Amino acid sequence: MFEELLYPNAEFLFEVNGLGGPMAPYRYYAVKDVDIDQVADFYLDRLSDFDIELDEVEEGHRHLMLTRTESVLEQLGQVDDPAELPARGRELDGKLIGVEVVHASDDTSISRLRIARHGYDRADEIPADSVVIVLEYFKNPYG
Repeated sequence: MFEELLYPNAEFLFEVNGLGGPMAPYRYYAVKDVDIDQVADFYLDRLSDFDIELDEVEEGHRHLMLTRTESVLEQLGQVDDPAELPARGRELDGKLIGVEVVHASDDTSISRLRIARHGYDRADEIPADSVVIVLEYFKNPYG
């Protein structure tokens, strides 16, 4: 999933439900031996239709969060007949809605990484001294 959007040599770590529950899961990847600015710029170049939610240096490392301009939830909200939701959900299934690039050592800012570390107790699965990429996507709940 998302092979064309993965930074080269990114290794899949795990997936957890995001703040949007099972409809918006987070997929975690790690890249070692790379400058975080290169990874952040990779996503800024490829996802020019996304809004920059955050792009700053925290704890000496860059932290980038991107969000899709037109959200999937807005598109679902435009469906007038509830019977049409399953078909619309299938059309949107797998659509990328957010990206985060953060250093594995970051544990102070509000982030998808912090959610995995503290909300799901996955800290041991996050390689030290790596760049973590989190892809948030829409997972069709309508079957």
